[in-house]
Amino acid sequence: RDRLSMCNELYASFYGFASPRDALGATFPELLQKALERGLVAGLADEDARQAWLDLRLSTHRTAAGAMTVELSTGETYLLRDRPTADGGRVVVFTDLTDRRRVERALEEQTRALEETRNEAERQSGYLAELARRFDALEASADKTRKTILRTMSHELKTPLNAIIGFSDLMLAMSAQLTPEQVRDYATLIHEGGRNLLRLINQILDLTKLAAGRYEIHRQRLDASAALAGATQNFETRAAQRSIAIDASGCRPGLFVEADDSAVTTMLSHLLDNAVAYTQSGGAVTLSAARDGGLVRLTVADNGPGVAPADIDRILRPFEQGGLSIAEHASGAGLGLTLVKALAEAQGGTLEIESAPGRGFRATVSLPAAPDSTAS
Repeated sequence: RDRLSMCNELYASFYGFASPRDALGATFPELLQKALERGLVAGLADEDARQAWLDLRLSTHRTAAGAMTVELSTGETYLLRDRPTADGGRVVVFTDLTDRRRVERALEEQTRALEETRNEAERQSGYLAELARRFDALEASADKTRKTILRTMSHELKTPLNAIIGFSDLMLAMSAQLTPEQVRDYATLIHEGGRNLLRLINQILDLTKLAAGRYEIHRQRLDASAALAGATQNFETRAAQRSIAIDASGCRPGLFVEADDSAVTTMLSHLLDNAVAYTQSGGAVTLSAARDGGLVRLTVADNGPGVAPADIDRILRPFEQGGLSIAEHASGAGLGLTLVKALAEAQGGTLEIESAPGRGFRATVSLPAAPDSTAS
């Protein structure tokens, strides 16, 4: 009648009975219910899990030869065999597999750990390979940059130095024969050579500081239109000599930026220098300032020969000069636009270039607007 007729002490205590005698007569479903109530079986956190285990155990009990593995909450593991007897009863035998299961789990954990180690090793190997590839690319780029710097510097440094040394030697050798006009002309050439050399050195020093993160930015509230107007004054004479008009009517007053005064002046000077230098005689340079959300955009545009759109990213890199369109807008060592871009980004802004062959060159520096700047 599926009631317990005989068991040993271990089996009785397993279900919570004081002795085998107390367990006799209990039905098989009652024994299973006591096991669930005592929380003997591991992994049965909710009612659904307990019901599923109960159904499985009853199914092994009712088959011709049932077997299943039971893991207890104490950590022990048993192989449970449920077999019919010749007289119509059932005999249930528990075989302790705890040690074997621990070994199996240890092997599983070791296998999993080895698999994780292998995956990590493969990942690290891939990472190292990618790192090596990047290092090779950086080394090749650094070598190219180094050669470009040396080639550019040898030319750009020698040119003003040759002018300075050559004309000063001439003045020394012919001081008695030179007229005041000649002295003035030679002194002007020496002065221009010295200024060009100083500008180049300052550009290199500023770029070096920016790259190393040592360029000091002193933010303050600046009038953007006033900064444009101030930078324009230094180029009005040069522009007038070539009949180039500088139109600043698009500079709205009262637009304030949060930026470094010296850095803003340097950026605008480089952009105006390019614009005046490469605008055709009789052309125009147009300046404008406008608010755009949280930014103030300062634009310097000319009607020069322009640059091909494909070359714009290239000319923003240091020492990049080459190609017909690029040469039109590449002066000195090719550091001006690079410095403008670096200074703008160091202040939380950007430099945008719009150009095309025959359609001029338009450079826009966007800087963070001061908190109380006039809204658009």
